[in-house]
Amino acid sequence: MKILQICHKPPFPPIDGGCKAMHQVTETLMEQNINVQVLAIETFKHPVDENLQTEAYRKNTNFDSHFVDIKVRPLEALLNLFSSESYNISRFWNSDFAQLIEQKLINEKFDIIQLESLYVAPYLKLIRRHSKAKIVYRAHNLEHKIWETNYEITSNPFKKLYIKLLAKRLKKFETAFIKKVDFIAAISPVDAEWISNNSSVPTKVIPFGLEADLPTDKKAQKNICYLGALDWYPNQLGLEWFLKNVWAEIHQQFPDAQFNIAGRGAPQSILNWDFPGVNIIGEVENTQEFLKQHAIMLVPLFAGSGIRIKILEGLANHLAILTTSLGAEGLDLKDKEHLLLADTALEFKKNLRDLLENKDLQNSLADKGFKRFQQLYSIANIKKQWINFYQSIL
Repeated sequence: MKILQICHKPPFPPIDGGCKAMHQVTETLMEQNINVQVLAIETFKHPVDENLQTEAYRKNTNFDSHFVDIKVRPLEALLNLFSSESYNISRFWNSDFAQLIEQKLINEKFDIIQLESLYVAPYLKLIRRHSKAKIVYRAHNLEHKIWETNYEITSNPFKKLYIKLLAKRLKKFETAFIKKVDFIAAISPVDAEWISNNSSVPTKVIPFGLEADLPTDKKAQKNICYLGALDWYPNQLGLEWFLKNVWAEIHQQFPDAQFNIAGRGAPQSILNWDFPGVNIIGEVENTQEFLKQHAIMLVPLFAGSGIRIKILEGLANHLAILTTSLGAEGLDLKDKEHLLLADTALEFKKNLRDLLENKDLQNSLADKGFKRFQQLYSIANIKKQWINFYQSIL
């Protein structure tokens, strides 16, 4: 079996949820001594860091990449209005990267080519021309759903109209694309349901998996954390909403409570936040060590698709989790049993008060959440699913 992964950003080092999901596949295949190679797009947000990439990784995956400038440019965005193309997708097309793929396929034959995310979809036609490999689309999320939600929560009327157009074109592209591949691996059952309703292509749900340490006693009962990419707009929006609508009242009642926010790519606007008891940590070297210092994880998310890997990381590290219905979407978790859900300021305040006042509640959620994680999202289980999936294709 020989597999080529084509990625919209470098999977290694696995610095965010998307990278972790892609690298998990690479790692699984390498462990089984399956020939897996990786081609990736570099961007200004996700450059290749050769100092962090190991020599073994580059050698074992025959890793190669090319820089693609995906920055939004006002003139390009304006001219795009007069075309029918999805601007979200067209920014990822690059003739040099296409040539890199073409050369790879001329020189080598692959059994399976896996397209990681919708953003490498523009290269499908080229791949079909040069390869007879089975094409797997890894649906990390439903991209158009994210932009539809962005439209709903945007207040600026001009920006709102433009985002509506982007969402409409993206949905049209996504709906057409899922009919053109051979197999689809969705990360979320919610996404898989939409895909199955819009395509007859065989679709399997393979979630993300993690290793988990044995639970440790959380002594810092009032230590609250957030972990997520701080350069992603939905994360920024959810955090700012929480701090403005929930946190001030909570901190007044629990002045010793600390809310530590960690994540890469924090813009200056976030670094300038000045809320009592809030600490902007920025990127952390070891996410597990960061999480183990806390008892509660907050995920105030109101836009997005796929699954929240940070919630799985919280479960694996024995945290009590408070998130929105959307935050928990795609994860087989029950409210008030494995985690707490809140969609309004009043619900967030009540649930967070309960967690801060009641260590037994914290421990119960953390225990049951951890057991659920072991049952459904353990790394060994997910790796078996990937191998079985590829074997069934061939």
